[in-house]
Amino acid sequence: MGTLLEKAEALRAEGRLAKAADVFERVLRNRAAPDERLGAHRSLAALYRSLGDAPRSRGHIRRGMSLAESLGDADEAELLRLEEAMLLRAEGRYPESLRKLRAFLALYRRRKDWEGAGFVLWAMGGALRFSGSLDASEKAFRQSLAAFRRARDSSGARYAVLGLAGLKRIRGDVEGSRRLYASVLPRARTDGDFFGLAYAHCGLANALRQMGRWGEAAAHYRSSGRLYRTLGDAVDGAYVDWGMGQVEWRLGRSGLARVLFLKALRAFRKARETRGEVLAGMALASLSYLDGRKAEGFKLQARVLRLSRRARIQTPLEVFT
Repeated sequence: MGTLLEKAEALRAEGRLAKAADVFERVLRNRAAPDERLGAHRSLAALYRSLGDAPRSRGHIRRGMSLAESLGDADEAELLRLEEAMLLRAEGRYPESLRKLRAFLALYRRRKDWEGAGFVLWAMGGALRFSGSLDASEKAFRQSLAAFRRARDSSGARYAVLGLAGLKRIRGDVEGSRRLYASVLPRARTDGDFFGLAYAHCGLANALRQMGRWGEAAAHYRSSGRLYRTLGDAVDGAYVDWGMGQVEWRLGRSGLARVLFLKALRAFRKARETRGEVLAGMALASLSYLDGRKAEGFKLQARVLRLSRRARIQTPLEVFT
């Protein structure tokens, strides 16, 4: 069983999330020892969260908590509670998520666990960004970077930089964002961090798109899309489709742009990725209006705004997205 777990962890480290999930599921089916099953439940909770499957993630959190209680494993129970906070964040339930994450941050700081603090601050940075607290988000990402550096965790620091790059972009510092994304690519490639590589390519493409460098943007979107397909990450792949749709639209190919936006919207809806639904819906509303279907465009825009308000996200106001 150890070999199977090692294979699963290796796939996860490479960012091959869907394949890693399949192997962890095999660990559970093969009646592994209780402690190995507990670790598999926690890993699957994280993997399915990243893959946009909230119900399966929550199911593994619930089963993992039950097993941790029966084994008296307080450490695993704690990690599962952190995973629950991360799932709330993924579902857009930011006030609940932030409340739990702040409690973990205080705990990790008391322990001087700088790697744990860096991770929680990174998660908080994203939750604060999507709920519109941009100054607090930047502070959290910078503190995350400092904590990861203190822990000498280069991988964690990479994701803090990616978080800062995304924040710079939506606040209008597109060149600063481009430089940060570009700085991540060589090390992610060297380290074999395929998820980080896909993330950086997509972010760099977004920045280049906003600078009007359409051909370069499209090339990075294609690189990102290939990686996300390899990783089995349909949600992040949908953001690539949305970005490519924006490029095609600016190049005057609105028909192809619509196809890409609709493809992205279907993936976002399936994964219950609200922010993605809002972005794709806004783009389709604008295309409908520009194609002369004004009533359809305004109706879709109103629906998207209602969705955004319910989810308490500020995406429609992110003019640099």
